[in-house]
Amino acid sequence: METAIWLVLQLAAELLGLAEAEPAIARLAPSRLRRSLLARLVSADSVLAMRNLTRTPLRYALLLLLVDRPADAACFVWRALWPEDDWLVVRYGRAGAWVRLRHLAGAVRGQV
Repeated sequence: METAIWLVLQLAAELLGLAEAEPAIARLAPSRLRRSLLARLVSADSVLAMRNLTRTPLRYALLLLLVDRPADAACFVWRALWPEDDWLVVRYGRAGAWVRLRHLAGAVRGQV
């Protein structure tokens, strides 16, 4: 939650000039690399322009960048590509090797 809260505070400070949020922004700030990558996807200008990432593959990058721990992000990617049998049953009506491979092929094509 730290990265997501940092991003909202950072944008609010840029857009509204919230100087009192600066200590919290500094304390919650993610690594320099993550800040740089997030800035490419979300900025004050993109918020004002109402840029919508929900229909682009960039939404996945944004969601992964908002996850605080890299191990959790890796787990999310793994589960998206190789979900549990229960999830496969709910999604496709059955599980098994063929269903799993079909799901994996679809995920690689961006059709999850």
